[in-house]
Amino acid sequence: MKLTLPLSWKDITLEQLIGLMQTEDPLKQLALVTNTTVSVLKKAPRKLVKAGLEHLNTIQETADFVERFELEGVNYGFIPDWDEFTAGEYIDLELLLEDSWNNAPRIMAILYRPITSESLGGYKIAPYTAKEPYQQFLKVPANLFSGMLVFFWTTKRELLTSTGARLLEAAQLLQAPLPRSGVGTLRYTRWLRKILPAWTK
Repeated sequence: MKLTLPLSWKDITLEQLIGLMQTEDPLKQLALVTNTTVSVLKKAPRKLVKAGLEHLNTIQETADFVERFELEGVNYGFIPDWDEFTAGEYIDLELLLEDSWNNAPRIMAILYRPITSESLGGYKIAPYTAKEPYQQFLKVPANLFSGMLVFFWTTKRELLTSTGARLLEAAQLLQAPLPRSGVGTLRYTRWLRKILPAWTK
């Protein structure tokens, strides 16, 4: 009997990686990455299963950021313009990242969307609807997910720093004398003061 083992996260799908993270049973983990079953592994030579499990523990986690890729005939692109990153996208991502493994394909569906047009090396992606299909992302190599998360967290820090500075400028402007028609600006200023420390943490 032979077991075909992955060399790195590039060789397993996101679906397999999610399965690995959701079980501590070594036989289930080995079955997941070798496309076999636990019952088959139980009948396999002990030496083979032991070697397979030892190899599984040596798999190196890789995090390769990929800006665009093709999947099932569709070209997907990572968020190309963070200035156009909407509040809806940010809020949904924050919620999904609380359980990142179970929500991995949904997270990818927010950060990678179909490319709608290309020009001068750049591209535009489909607008966010909060109803993006996500099941297809279970088939991507697992390293794409880890690379995407690393890039997102790095960019997120930079985005929040610049956003925080802009909010502070806006708050200072709002404290200047305003005409009578500025109804609601006091409440808005208090809101800015409240959220700014949380965003710049």
